[in-house]
This record gives sequence, structure tokens and C-alpha cells, in this order.
Amino acid sequence: MKALLFSLFLLINTTIQCVGFSDTSIQSVCQHANINNDVACNQNKLSQFSLHEYQKITRWLESNNQDEEYGHLLEEIYYYYGLNLLLDNNNLDLDVIAQWEKIKQSKTLIDRVQTKLDDLYLKFGYISKIKGNDLIEEIREYNNMDLDERLEVSPYSESLLREKIDDLWKDIIDYSSNSNIQTSSDDFLIIFANDLTTCYKNLISKHGKKYSLEERSEYFSILSDIEFLMLNNFKQSQLFAKQCIELDDSNKHCLDLIKLNGRLLSLKSKSNFDPLVIDRNVNIKWKNEFTKMINDQKGMNTFTKISDRVTDFYKNNNKSKFKKLYNGMPYQELLTIYKSIVEDLSTKKFNNQANNKKVKTLLSSIRIKDIKSIKDLKTVLTSEHLQHLWHDKSPYICLNVIAYLINNEQFINDKFVIKIGDVFNFLNNEKVIHMGNDKLDDFSFSIIQGVKRIFEERQMKERILREKQQQQQQEQFFRQFQGGGYEQFFQGGNTGGHRGQRHQAPPPEHSQFSKEKDYYKILNTSPKATEKEIRKSFLNLIKKYHPDKLSNLSDDEKVKMEETVHNINEAYEVLYDEQKRREYDRFRSM
Repeated sequence: MKALLFSLFLLINTTIQCVGFSDTSIQSVCQHANINNDVACNQNKLSQFSLHEYQKITRWLESNNQDEEYGHLLEEIYYYYGLNLLLDNNNLDLDVIAQWEKIKQSKTLIDRVQTKLDDLYLKFGYISKIKGNDLIEEIREYNNMDLDERLEVSPYSESLLREKIDDLWKDIIDYSSNSNIQTSSDDFLIIFANDLTTCYKNLISKHGKKYSLEERSEYFSILSDIEFLMLNNFKQSQLFAKQCIELDDSNKHCLDLIKLNGRLLSLKSKSNFDPLVIDRNVNIKWKNEFTKMINDQKGMNTFTKISDRVTDFYKNNNKSKFKKLYNGMPYQELLTIYKSIVEDLSTKKFNNQANNKKVKTLLSSIRIKDIKSIKDLKTVLTSEHLQHLWHDKSPYICLNVIAYLINNEQFINDKFVIKIGDVFNFLNNEKVIHMGNDKLDDFSFSIIQGVKRIFEERQMKERILREKQQQQQQEQFFRQFQGGGYEQFFQGGNTGGHRGQRHQAPPPEHSQFSKEKDYYKILNTSPKATEKEIRKSFLNLIKKYHPDKLSNLSDDEKVKMEETVHNINEAYEVLYDEQKRREYDRFRSM
């Protein structure tokens, strides 16, 4: 750091020594430009002007540039003005370029700024303006790069940023239309949202000065929408909405977002829970605090009205980027979750929570992988789905599904894929199965007690059945023994089995992997691929095998494509996870 400062000191001093004008001329210019800076004007230190003073002196010199001596001074001012803008580190890079490009006569100054100027040209994508030899390799490869690679080299290029933004919105629409993915807390949706945020922020910070107040306000409005709808980051959404209002106080949508985010943040602070994951430990304290908020009728009416206006904007306003996306956004799920919890906590009638209508509404609004309708609860639902509902949606949503299960005769009679034992073990793992009514609200307690009752009844029936079978086996044994058939019984009877029968070998390590599936080949990538390359390949394949492309295929072709998509997802799940990838590579090398 000391060496850098010393180099800068030498650079500034060397430049001052090269100045070809007298102290008198500097003092004269300061007087004409109404600048009162003793150090800069009287001691001939051009680096000591403020940015505002540089502006004043530049304007005066540009309007009085007939004198050759003033011409040399003006180029020195351009140099120092650009240098101070660069050091100011306030997103003024384009102003730096503008000042240094005005240096035309002084070869010394041109040589001094050219390397840094070329660097700025590259960052902003002005490839044709680069003159130095230091970036020859980057220039040669630039046109062969894809969009993401060019953005890494030129992160502030306005045209590239706009192109990337358009691509990201298309990707989000394609991705959210895939019924096999979950939007709430979905890793890829978060990646898309963060990439969008970065692009919009770079547009505003690096190019915002040339946009109108209305345009900049609109960009902050979109940033607020992304944080609100896609990330459920209410605090950041509110901050962006406030910046939107600072630029355009007539923007009603941003005003609504400030109020709505404020209400959600207040709710979060009062009840001490994450609005997206409502409550991991269903307890009476949380229930009382949340119910108190719900019972504030005036507050809830205001919340509902603002929420309805915001929803109408997203779905119907031409400025909305979410017309095709709103129903799939996490916030839409959030409203459904809130509404369901209000119903759950406002009634003590357990059967009302188990009706088909409510569960159908929940399943249609809350997207769950592989489950599209209430029929799928019978053939698809597993413990993993319950875990996802509990932790990523809400424990109450999960309990509503469980309420439907334990009030369904087919589930009781083992006609579902998921069994009562699975549900009992799941609730036991969540440490709520033995909680009493003093720790659980009435709704949760009644459902969990229902699961315990059915599970215990099933265990009782199974114990009676086992005892009956044991009794029948004993009776059969005595009959065979009395009939002289004991040798046949012990050598191969119904209950004895073969004495020489081997014990089954334990499953091999890494049994979740298969040698028949090469995950790297499935994703069209190499074992040395980076996380970024794996992600990029995955997204390309998901687009290639999008569900919209199934419409013209035969049934057999559809089955094959669905299997391909399944394998792609499976391969990505392993290779994008650092620990799973290490385990897979170890298995693959065996």
C-alpha cells in the first residue's frame, strides 16, 4: 500500500514538473474561474483541486482556449480531473473516459493514461477503442466468447447487460413453466434473481447519469419487485422502493411496496419468525402472537387492500415484468400460506382442515415437485415431500396434507405409497409427536394426536396378527412332529428355512450410485468441469428438453424424454453438490 501511494506521489510530482506554464497563468485562471484554493492556485499543485473546482476551471479554459499556453494547461487539467474521478471510486468511470479522451496534444499524458484507459474500454465493452498492446489476447478471443464470458471481461457494457437481462427473463419464464420444479426457495430461481439484480444495479450505477429520472425510478421499482416476489427479502425490497420514490414520488406501485414490505417486516419482528418458513417449532407463543396480528381487523384490511393492488399490478400492468410469472412466484405462495394459517388458527374443528377442497386449493397454489393434484398424494407423496412442505413452505401446510391422509379410508387401508408409519416417524423426527396441548395449538395437536392414534391402532393390529401367526405356526409344528415329519420340517419347512442359507450381504458403499449412469456424460461435461460449467450445461439441457417440446412426440418418445430429464436432474443434484460430487468421483474410480 505504501509503495502504491509513493508511486502515485511520484506520478503527480513528475507531472507537475512537466507543466509548461507559469504560476502566474494558473493564478490568473483561478481568478477568472472564481476559484479560491491557495494550495492549487498559488503553489502550482494541480492535483489539489476539488471535483467541483475542476469543473469550473475546465469550463473557463475550454471557452478561452486560443492561447497555446492555456491549451497545455487544459490537458493537464483533463488528466488530473480524470485521475481524481477515478480515485473518487463513485461509479464515475465514464466521466474518467470522457476527460482523458480529450487529451490530444501531449504525448507524455497520452502515454500515461493509455493503459488505464484501455482497461476501462475493455470493462465497458469499447473494444474498437483499445490502442495498447497489453490486451491483445483478450481482444483476439473476445468475438469468440459467449455472452456470459464477454460479461466477465466487460461487466459494465450497456449492450451486454441489456442482452443478459433479456435472456434472464426468458430463462425465468421457461424455468418457472416447468411443472417439475419448486419455485419457493428454489436454488435456481435465487440464482436467476441475483443475476438480474446484479445486471440492473450495474446499469444504474455505471450508466444511470444518462437515463431520465423516470427510467432510473423504473429500474429501482423492478429491483424492488425481484427482491419482494422472487427472494422474499422484504427489507431490501423496501430499500429499493424508497430509492424509486426518491426519483419519482408519483410512483404508486413503489409507495405500495414500501407499505406492504413494512407490514411484513413488522409481522416478522413481532412474531420472531421467517415469513417464508413460517414456524419450524409449532408452539403456543408463536400462535398467540400471530393470532394477535390477524385479529387487528383494521391492519389486516389495509394489508389486504395494498396486497390486492400490488397483485393487480403484477398481473395486469404493462410495466410489470411478472405478467407471465406471478402465479409461480414465492410471494404468491406466501399469501396462500398466510391465508391457510389464518383458517387453521381460527377454528377448532379438525375435520374442516381435512376436506378435499382446501387441500386442492393448497396444492394448486403451492408447487411441489412431482405433485400436481390431490390424486398424486396417493401415488407419489413420500416422507421427503412432507419434509419439504414442513421446512420450505410451512408446518401448517404439511399438517393440512397429513390431516387429509388420516381422514382418507384408502390411506388407512394402506392403499397409498406413503404409510402411517412413515408419517409417524416424520413427526417424531421433527420432535413434535410427543408434544402436549400446552405446547401445541389446537389444530396442530388434534392432527398429531390423530396420527398417534392411527399408528398405535395399526401397531396393535399387527401385534395381534403376529401372535395369531405364531400360534398357527406352533400348531403346525406340533402336528408335523406328532406325524413324524419333524425332519422334513427342520430341513425345509414353512418356518425353519434352510440351515445352510447364507446371510444377505450388506449393501455396497455408495449404493445410491450406478455404474450404468455416467453423470458427466449425462450433463455433456467433463470430470474437470467447474461448478459454473456444470450449471451452464444443466440449464442448456433443461431448455432443450422443455415440456413444451413433448406435445408432438409419441407416448414412447415422451417416456424416454421424461426419463432423460430425470437423469439430468439426478446428475446435476450430485455434481453441483461438492460433497456428493467427491463421493461420486470416488465411486466412479473404483
